[in-house]
Amino acid sequence: FFRFAPQKSKAMGISAWCFVLCLLLAARSANANEWEWAGAFNLDTAESYTWAAYKKNGKYADGKMKLLIWPTSNATGAGIHAIEAEAKAKWNSASPVEVQTTSGISLTSNVLYNLIFNEGLFASLFRVDLSNTQGGTSAFVILTQHNPAEFEANHTHYFIDDHGHHANPGATEPADDHHNHDHASQNIANKPTLNDHDDHDD
Repeated sequence: FFRFAPQKSKAMGISAWCFVLCLLLAARSANANEWEWAGAFNLDTAESYTWAAYKKNGKYADGKMKLLIWPTSNATGAGIHAIEAEAKAKWNSASPVEVQTTSGISLTSNVLYNLIFNEGLFASLFRVDLSNTQGGTSAFVILTQHNPAEFEANHTHYFIDDHGHHANPGATEPADDHHNHDHASQNIANKPTLNDHDDHDD
């Protein structure tokens, strides 16, 4: 009896580790389709914005990216947490609307999009129009499949208002205040016409 006890204990230990590993894999699978980044913004619904992705070293960080805009109560971490359950249900259940730079589709709230970046251009730009948002809120959470900073190049910014000013989040998850104090402007009017040879990050 005593001779086999250590082997039995070892077998039980292996089983326990297998059980823990299965739980970790299940948790990872459950989160596989969720966003990587969330930012809470105060936005003027009377004006439009531009969501932008730029090439770095001659290519985009990825060829496409899911994006969801969701109204919230305020542009804080609490505002992000307040909409997570609803946004998660939308993110995991809805079929995303594919949008290319030539689609002529404006991004609005409560719709899951799959942005397709134009490989022939240095920048892929998407218009954001929140004028039809109900409830009169000016706070929105933007959730993205990838961190938008991965798609910035040189001194560009991923979100710009009608005046060329950077639109910065009041809070992000994961926390990152890299852009929160950057109030610079950028001229993006000609960016869509730039070809690969104009990408100075090469």
